[in-house]
Amino acid sequence: MITEAHSDQLERVFLRLGHAETDEQLQNIISKFLPPVLLKLSSTQEGVRKKVMELLVHLNKRIKSRPKIQLPVETLLVQYQDPSAVSFVTNFTIIYVKMGYPRLPVEKQCELAPTLLTAMEGKPQPQQDSLMHLLIPTLFHMKYPVEPLKAASPFNLAEKPKTVQLLLDFMLDVLLMPYGYVLNESQSRQNAPSGQSCSSSSSSGGSGIPQPPPGMSFYAAKRVIGDSPWTPEQLEQCKLGIVKFIEAEQVPELEAVIHLVIASSDTRHSVATAADLELKSKQSLIDWNNPTIISKLYKVYLGDIPLKTKEGAVLKPELKRDPVSTRVKLKIVPHLLRSRQAAETFPANIQVVYDGLFGANTNAKLRTLSLQFVHHICVICPDSKIKPLGPMLLNGLTKLINEYKEDPKLLSMAYSAVGKLSSRIPQLFTKDLALVQQFFEALSKEEPDTRLAIQEALSMMVGAYTSLEGAPRTLMEALVASNLIKPQVQVRQVAVKFASTVFPPDHIPSRYLLLLAAGDPREEVHGEAQRALRTFPGKNEKESAGKQMPSFPEMVQYIQEKASHRMKTPAKYMTGTTVMPFNPATFGEIVLYLRMCLAHSAGIVPTSQSLADMQDHAPAIGRYIRNLLSGHFITSSSSSSKGGESNPVQIYISLLQQLLSGVGDELCNIPSVSECPPLKREQNIGLAVKVPSSRGDCGTRNPIVSVSSSPLRRRNLHATPEVASLPVSRDFGSCTSHSSIFPAFGFCVGLPVMYCLLEVVSVYPEKLAARFVDKMDWIKSLMNTNKEEMRELAALFYSVVLTTVSENEFKTSVQQLIKTAKDNHNLEMQHGSLLALGFTVGRYLSKRKARMVEMHDLEQPDTIVVPEQDQLIKSTTVTIGSFLDSTSPLLAIAACTALGEIGRNAPLPIPNEGAGFTKLHLVESLLARIPSGKETNKMKERAIQTLGYFPVGDGDFPHQKLLLQGLMDSVEAKQIELQFTVGEAITSAAIGTSSVAARDAWMVAEEEYTPPADVKVNDVVPWVLDLILNKHIVSPNPHIRQAACIWLLSLVKKLSTHKEIKSHLKEIQSAFVSVLSDSDELSQDVASKGLGLVYELGSEQDQQELVTTLVDTLMTGKRVRHEVTGETVVFQGSGLGKTPDGQGLSTYQELCSLASDLNQPDLVYKFMNLANHHAMWNSRKGAAFGFNVIATKAGEQLAPFLSQLLPRLYRYQFDPNIGIRQAMTSIWNALVTDKSAVDKYMKEILDDLINNLTSNMWRIRESSCLALNDLLRGRPLDDIIDKLPEIWETLFRVQDDIKESVRKAAELALKTLSKVCVKMCDPSKGAAGQRTIAVLLPCLLDKGMMSTVTEVRTLSVNTLVKISKSAGAMLKPHAPKLIPALLESLSVLEPQVFNYLSLRATDQEKAAMDYARLSAAKSSLMMETINMCLQYLDVSVLGELVPRLCELTRSGVGIATKGGCASVIVSLTTQCPQDLTPYSGKLMSALLSGLTDRNNVVQKAFAFAMGHLVRTSRDSSTDKLLQKLNSWYMEKEEQVYKTACALTVHAIGRYSPDVLKNQAKLVLPLAFLGMHEVPEEEKGEKEDGNRWTEVWQENVPGTYGGIRLYMEELIAITQKALQSQSWKMKAQGASAMASIAKQSGSLVPPHLGMVLSALLQGLSGRTWTGKEELLKAVASVVCACSAELHKAVPKQPSISDVLQAMLKECRRENLGYKIVALRCTADVLKATQEDCFQELADIIFPIIKKNSPETKGASPSQNDDEDENENEKELQMDSLLCAFESLGKAWPRDAETQRCYRQELCKLMCERLKLSTWKVQLGVLQAMKAYFQGLMLLEAEHADPEALAGILLETCSSITHSL
Repeated sequence: MITEAHSDQLERVFLRLGHAETDEQLQNIISKFLPPVLLKLSSTQEGVRKKVMELLVHLNKRIKSRPKIQLPVETLLVQYQDPSAVSFVTNFTIIYVKMGYPRLPVEKQCELAPTLLTAMEGKPQPQQDSLMHLLIPTLFHMKYPVEPLKAASPFNLAEKPKTVQLLLDFMLDVLLMPYGYVLNESQSRQNAPSGQSCSSSSSSGGSGIPQPPPGMSFYAAKRVIGDSPWTPEQLEQCKLGIVKFIEAEQVPELEAVIHLVIASSDTRHSVATAADLELKSKQSLIDWNNPTIISKLYKVYLGDIPLKTKEGAVLKPELKRDPVSTRVKLKIVPHLLRSRQAAETFPANIQVVYDGLFGANTNAKLRTLSLQFVHHICVICPDSKIKPLGPMLLNGLTKLINEYKEDPKLLSMAYSAVGKLSSRIPQLFTKDLALVQQFFEALSKEEPDTRLAIQEALSMMVGAYTSLEGAPRTLMEALVASNLIKPQVQVRQVAVKFASTVFPPDHIPSRYLLLLAAGDPREEVHGEAQRALRTFPGKNEKESAGKQMPSFPEMVQYIQEKASHRMKTPAKYMTGTTVMPFNPATFGEIVLYLRMCLAHSAGIVPTSQSLADMQDHAPAIGRYIRNLLSGHFITSSSSSSKGGESNPVQIYISLLQQLLSGVGDELCNIPSVSECPPLKREQNIGLAVKVPSSRGDCGTRNPIVSVSSSPLRRRNLHATPEVASLPVSRDFGSCTSHSSIFPAFGFCVGLPVMYCLLEVVSVYPEKLAARFVDKMDWIKSLMNTNKEEMRELAALFYSVVLTTVSENEFKTSVQQLIKTAKDNHNLEMQHGSLLALGFTVGRYLSKRKARMVEMHDLEQPDTIVVPEQDQLIKSTTVTIGSFLDSTSPLLAIAACTALGEIGRNAPLPIPNEGAGFTKLHLVESLLARIPSGKETNKMKERAIQTLGYFPVGDGDFPHQKLLLQGLMDSVEAKQIELQFTVGEAITSAAIGTSSVAARDAWMVAEEEYTPPADVKVNDVVPWVLDLILNKHIVSPNPHIRQAACIWLLSLVKKLSTHKEIKSHLKEIQSAFVSVLSDSDELSQDVASKGLGLVYELGSEQDQQELVTTLVDTLMTGKRVRHEVTGETVVFQGSGLGKTPDGQGLSTYQELCSLASDLNQPDLVYKFMNLANHHAMWNSRKGAAFGFNVIATKAGEQLAPFLSQLLPRLYRYQFDPNIGIRQAMTSIWNALVTDKSAVDKYMKEILDDLINNLTSNMWRIRESSCLALNDLLRGRPLDDIIDKLPEIWETLFRVQDDIKESVRKAAELALKTLSKVCVKMCDPSKGAAGQRTIAVLLPCLLDKGMMSTVTEVRTLSVNTLVKISKSAGAMLKPHAPKLIPALLESLSVLEPQVFNYLSLRATDQEKAAMDYARLSAAKSSLMMETINMCLQYLDVSVLGELVPRLCELTRSGVGIATKGGCASVIVSLTTQCPQDLTPYSGKLMSALLSGLTDRNNVVQKAFAFAMGHLVRTSRDSSTDKLLQKLNSWYMEKEEQVYKTACALTVHAIGRYSPDVLKNQAKLVLPLAFLGMHEVPEEEKGEKEDGNRWTEVWQENVPGTYGGIRLYMEELIAITQKALQSQSWKMKAQGASAMASIAKQSGSLVPPHLGMVLSALLQGLSGRTWTGKEELLKAVASVVCACSAELHKAVPKQPSISDVLQAMLKECRRENLGYKIVALRCTADVLKATQEDCFQELADIIFPIIKKNSPETKGASPSQNDDEDENENEKELQMDSLLCAFESLGKAWPRDAETQRCYRQELCKLMCERLKLSTWKVQLGVLQAMKAYFQGLMLLEAEHADPEALAGILLETCSSITHSL
């Protein structure tokens, strides 16, 4: 039976389908029957299922031919999702869904898209694919919300993670699908379509599987193509839809990054651009180090690589994904370059590198990116992870370098990568020297573009080979040596780098290679080599571990071997007739290096290569040389270096000699490049050029200077060519020129080499000079060079050798020299000979003196006095003297030098005084030259030195005091260097024969010298000291004071042990102190250095006294008063503008106070030594005092006081006084070597700064601010959090300082402090952040924001805002304090001008301004901060916050604060409604107090807040509130209360409608009453009425329904209103009552009685404004309820009662009121049909008669007041109209009354009709109409024809009259 029924149903459907003629009919049938028909497929009856199938087959045919027919897709989808449905049904259902969905309009498709997603869950994979195939094209048309909120999202995917994954996978395949791809499943064709780049890796998997597109598997391609493949245009739309879908944030960003990357590589511009833009916008949000993102990128890039694992084996061929196309790879790699995670992910990182470098489909761009990725790995990958990668990366890179030669840029990157790899994994390279060799070769062969990268790579690789030993080291030596001779400069440069770095500094072969390179013609090569060779050991490290340089004997031996070997090879150097093993530049470097090794072996640290420094070490070197030579016999004839000398010293001398001989020829004539031997031209290029002389004062020919920028020149700018304390002088050349000591050729080799030769022979002349006796002519030739310094050295060398020969030879040679000196043809020769004479005589006399001492000891006096020799020496001296007046400055200087040298060693062999050349003449002549303007500085220096030497050699020198006096009187301005020379000369001359100048500088060091015992003492130190202290130091001339200070310093330094100095320490200290206050910096500095020396010299008792005196002087600021004489320089240089009150002393006073504060006043001397290091001390003259050493010592002595010193010093570094600042910075730099010192002493420094911020001296306040600014920047402040409030508060005070610069400094410090504090308040700081907020907020809120200083307030607010942004949830505990304080500040920080304007504005302007003020406050920074805090509030905080908020709401001052409070309350109701409930009552009462605020804006804000607050409050609180509002409205007469009620109720209605509905019985009657408020002129009342109306209308079902619903309440409230004491409220109640009554039939007993009673009760009493409303109300009630009133009901007034009351009102005098009363009474009479005409006529007739023309005419016209008259007239007119209208309405249907009044009334009307205006006529006619309608005469039973005739006659005549 059931089967038949089903069959019948199906038959009927068939029949209907057959009858369907139009598409529309067919569509209707399908829509109705298709879903149920499909459900029949679940039938168990075969017949039914068969029938259904037939039906569906028919249906399909019909549908397919009609594409516009719509299917019931929505219903089908619901059916498809039915969990109870059989799979057979769902399978067929989805067929029709697939058929119908694409036919739907786009809007409908979009609407159903989310349903498709929901339908997928739990369905078989093919069906899911089909549904996604439908969904993807729809995405293009979807509309997404602009602000993607979870609620508004069309696809709610958050709860469907599985669906999201399915969708993302499918989308990825769609994005990877190429356009126009056709999947060919036939086995024969497995090639991809043309134009598609496919990976050619073994991706065809198994046999018979077609080639899928790149990045996809066969299965993925098949599922994307589906049943109906998309066209390229559709596919483009699909891809764009996917990008839009991702843009709209429908899926997690993390999951969709890979999709955007792939889409950005799309071949269609629209897709690629959209994806690119989206990627860029999210760039900062994407975490590229997320392992999920990176693993996805790698997986897509590499595809499924078959690994030999279980998983790898399981993967079916059709599921195996190919790697993506090159186009996609090019997009993926740049993102990998952003990621640290990508660099660490093994093995994917190495697979990507190899694929990019060597993959089948790679290209140049991908190779470049892959190399960048290698660089990225090298830089980023941690050590543990890069080690296993190293060998693979290196193999890959070397393979690329070997095989790929096309792109130089790519090669460069590969080489650089190898370099970076070597610095990361040096051990990988150490054993592989072949790689270095390969790179060196490449450096020779590669393109110039690539060379730089190879050079860089090799430089990085150096570090890998520093620990080579044994064979590899030897191999490396050979490699470096072979590359040092390559023609390419880069190769040589790198070879130098290897030689200098790979081998230890005492490795001889590598040093030799560097020496060869140091002679290279190219600056970059020889510069590098020289830097390596001249890195003096032990300079930087305090302990130079192990041997730092090769030992001298070994090095010399090695050089000798190499030299003799080279002499046999073409590598030798030939110039003219000379052959040398090395070119001059190299040879020079070798010799200098040997000298360094010699010094090193002698136990000296070679610090520089200035000849002056070198000579200081000569005595020590002498001792070492003696040791080396002891036991060896040296023949005098060994003139050749080829002799087999074995002694290193002899070899060294041979090398020196060989070099000097080689370059000797060129010293006068430098060959030009073109003249050089052809083979060696390259070696000569760039070595020397001629340049014009810079020496204007010396008549020499142009010297040769170097083109090469030797490091020596840079290192020793101050003191290069001088030979310190050579017997001649401290200065060889001109004092104005400091040329390099080692440029490349000629003298430049000659000068240092000559010095080295001179040194080695001079330190041991007895053994070594003999060797040169037969080379005198060669030495003489050197005295003839064109270089002045060279000639001096040669002359000195000549004198050393000459003084070792026999007497005769000596005599001959001296005579020869005299002869040459007098020969005017050769200036150079004359110069050399003069010097040689001086040196020789000096040396001879010195030796003779020494021999005489020896003889004297042996008691053989006068045995060696040779009168002949004396004569020779005397004549020589005279000859030299004759050149003093030479026209050539050169010769004059030489003569002066020579005389000084003679005088230094022995008494001058000339008369004391008299005629001719005498000692007196000589002294005067030299003294005269010092102040002379004609002489050069050099001449002056030499003259001073020479004068100083005379008393040294001559114990009986007669003119000692004259000479000293002359030196002291020769002071000139700005001759500082000269004064140092004068100081030296004075010292030497004062102490005379005991001076150290008397020693032999080569043999005895200065500190070792003791004067011989038997020498005559000519010490005049007391006299000199007295003169300086009492005459020169107190001179009014500052130049003399400065000079005297320098001399005094020299005396104290050089004669520190002298008893005279020791006994005058106090006087000397006073002298120095007096100079301290000079304005000249150098004077101050010299004095401070002098004070330090003085202190060191004293005994313990002396030191105590000295300190006391010094401190006293400095702290009291007393200064020496200099008498003003004619010579006084009042203002000197920059002295103008300095204060004359001892300002110059301020630095020293500060130093003194610093020492006193440490309770160590004596430290002031240490400070003076460390402070203010004047440049002068670095010059040659200044350096001689050795203050650097003293400073270092002082630094060590001060170390124990660091903790007390550092805070002060730190602050002083920021002192506004530049002098103090520099001094203190110098002390700081000397004391603080540890960089972490500031962090270590942070607390001490901070305490000092905080204390000094409020010092009474502005300088200290300013420096403290600046120091604080520096201290806080970039340091962790966790330990000083507790100090922060104190710092803030103090800085706030300083911000208001009286001095502008202090204010600016404080502002700077505050800004820094603000930044630091904001950082500290970050949640990442944990507990420290919490503490910081806790200490900061009270300070900023109480002190900062309440400050009277604008800047302080602004900064505090800004800081609070930033802290709130930074701190986030950490603000929660502080919200109760923070929020009220910020709210208060809203008004405090408001510009005061607002209040001023507000007082002067009109009401309208004031309101507009108040709105603007409130709006500004709400958008202010403070409000922003409050809103941030509010996010984090919960119940734990509200308990504390609410009472404060209530207090502020009640007592807050200012619109902004009040408005802010209201705003906060509103925010609280939305942020934490449940938590707020317990506190709502308190908040309500607080708001209630503000509702009656005089300011309308505040009132509205509070009402608005109340409207929100009631939502969270308890019902009881709401009840109380509404009761309160009710009582206010009913009882308070002030308008402000009524407005408050209206605003509040309106706000509740709008924002909490549910609350209002719950309280409707209380609220709506009040609203109804409020609607009827009678508006006066004020606008506010009308607005209130509108608000009440809105509340009423929004909450009742129409007014009629509302009144019926709330009748009782309405009556109660209107009654109450009527009984009110306020007339206005009565009127309002009456009006409301009238409205109730007007709703017909709405009043029934007992309400009617209550209402009427109340109204009538209100009528009694006098007339008041608005009483009319009562009358109207009574009329309305009676008219509406007349039927009910006829019934007698207890407590209900009868109609007669009402009428009596109303008639009573009609008799009132007030005409306006009377009119209303009459009208109302007439309406009542008409409605009730009562007869009171008689009473009414009594009232009305007089009114009519009064207004008749006769009475009017009788009354006198009053034209006094026009306006009053007009009003009166109108009122009269109105009363007349009212009278007739009332009579008409009140005309009764009572025969008796009519009989009484018909005639009179008719007559009245007719009269008025004739004589009135049209208005009155109209009124009369209307009254007549009512009269005749009610006239009973017209009815049969009351007929009276006669009376009627009279009436009609009169009426007609009056009407016609009017017409």
